[in-house]
Amino acid sequence: MVHENRKKSVNPSVIAVIVLLAIALVSGLLLSVLNDILYISDEERTARDLSKVYQSESFTQLTINENFKSKDEYGEIVYVYQAADGAYVIKTIGTMGYKGKSEIVMAIKDNTIVNMIVSSFGGDDKTTTIKDKYLAQYYGMAVTNDLVFVMNPTGGSGEVDVSAGASSKYTMTSICAAANMSVYYYNNVLKGGAEA
Repeated sequence: MVHENRKKSVNPSVIAVIVLLAIALVSGLLLSVLNDILYISDEERTARDLSKVYQSESFTQLTINENFKSKDEYGEIVYVYQAADGAYVIKTIGTMGYKGKSEIVMAIKDNTIVNMIVSSFGGDDKTTTIKDKYLAQYYGMAVTNDLVFVMNPTGGSGEVDVSAGASSKYTMTSICAAANMSVYYYNNVLKGGAEA
């Protein structure tokens, strides 16, 4: 009787499945580690926004006045801080954006807008499409009781030219609305040094 020595071989599709499972496991592990390393807490994000929009030795968080926390056509307040020199930093979420809601952080000192950044645009953090030229239109504007930002410039105060920003005016309406929310809150709660 002759014994044939047959080698048992593994089916190539089984090998492919095992390799794919190993790749998925390693990828998941790497993503988990990177997420822990690169995670930015809300506190850290707030600290970064504050330092970008206004330089101060310290900031004090103020309690938001619930009566003026939101306005349907503008949006809502996220937080309000007061700098050591008395300037106010207000973060708002604007409504009405074509791509979704946008978040801005505005610094106001002595009834004047001194700086403004966009911390989230249309629901993501890709704010590089917003040109500095667009945001600069807000700087130096006096925050009066009748200041309302509008998107179609005809030469009046409070008008911003969307052509200085992104390619579509509809993507900027949320930023404009958020700026109006900051001004609304400032005029009704903070103007004259009132407590939030």
